[in-house]
Amino acid sequence: MLGTYIYNRYLKHKKLRNILMFAHLGLAIITVLDILLVSRLHIQYGIADKYMVLWGSALADAINQFKMMPFLILSGQLCPPGIEGTLFALFMSINNLSSTLGSFLGAALTSALNISSVQFDNLALGLTVQLMGTLLPIGFLFLIPRDVTGLTS
Repeated sequence: MLGTYIYNRYLKHKKLRNILMFAHLGLAIITVLDILLVSRLHIQYGIADKYMVLWGSALADAINQFKMMPFLILSGQLCPPGIEGTLFALFMSINNLSSTLGSFLGAALTSALNISSVQFDNLALGLTVQLMGTLLPIGFLFLIPRDVTGLTS
């Protein structure tokens, strides 16, 4: 509910391209924090493991919710009357499919890098690949019309 309030109060007038760019940059920063966690560099600054994991996970979930909100609002605006539920179900199905495919690709990457519950040597490399994958969608933001916000479509 707090995320919805923040979006409606501060972000719905912002351009969708900017929201998505900053969301992906935020997710990239969190991935860098994961790399710091794996390489144990955060210990030098006196930050405990539990805080790195807790805040990184919570912030990643919050940023992903902010990414979803503009799409839900725009899909509601663009949808013909009477099929809003169908469009929402389709949108959520596509979101779930992408999450499942991401899990499969992550499993394939860990297998290819020989990362297991007892072998972590290539974990930082795997997180670096994740970082590149997080930044990749920024290159496609030009496909979104420049002036689209949460208010206009």
